[in-house]
Amino acid sequence: VIVGGGHAAGQACASLRQEGYQGEIVVIGDESHLPYQRPPLSKQYLSGEHGVEKVHLRPAKFYADQRITLKLGVRATAIDTAAHTVTTDAGETIP
Repeated sequence: VIVGGGHAAGQACASLRQEGYQGEIVVIGDESHLPYQRPPLSKQYLSGEHGVEKVHLRPAKFYADQRITLKLGVRATAIDTAAHTVTTDAGETIP
């Protein structure tokens, strides 16, 4: 489980798969969109130079193809280190 859906989360997912990790990957992010690059968002996207797809680190298809579950628009509210679980504001507990 990766808490946070920013640039680091997107790259961590890709790196895990590139290095051969075959286990489940779940990304919990309170923003409702795919992991994106912050500097281009603040410059090219907001100026209208680039469309939103240009600031996403990878297209949605990448995450589906790589068996990465994105829980977007969801906030992690508790981490239970003893039980190895993360609870979300939707009441879901993820191992």
